[in-house]
Amino acid sequence: MTIENQLRELITSKYGSLREFTFNIGIPYSTLSTILKNGIMTATMLNMVKICTALNIKLDELVSGKLVENEPSIPLLDVEKIIEHTKISIENPNVKIEGKIMNENTKKLLMNSLDLSYQLALKMRKNL
Repeated sequence: MTIENQLRELITSKYGSLREFTFNIGIPYSTLSTILKNGIMTATMLNMVKICTALNIKLDELVSGKLVENEPSIPLLDVEKIIEHTKISIENPNVKIEGKIMNENTKKLLMNSLDLSYQLALKMRKNL
């Protein structure tokens, strides 16, 4: 199996589809399709870095024709889980803001602010 086919399988196993992957890493679908069709050596360095970073694979190994995952130096954290945990903590009746117990309206506003901030960060990331 070619390295491009291995890469295609890895992408679909992690992201479900090539389109979803390209959407997440910010490159056109046609660009990825061309890379997989014509060979990884046709890709720009920037696109290779984006692909390897998203798939957590080593760039130097990929250009050598191997798929080798990076060893995580620290555990990866899931932002959605962090936000959910924070919301659960905010629901605690003894949560304070500026030294005073938060009322229910303030708790709702804070939780909505977390959601809005996260959505804004996602939109801004796509524009980078």
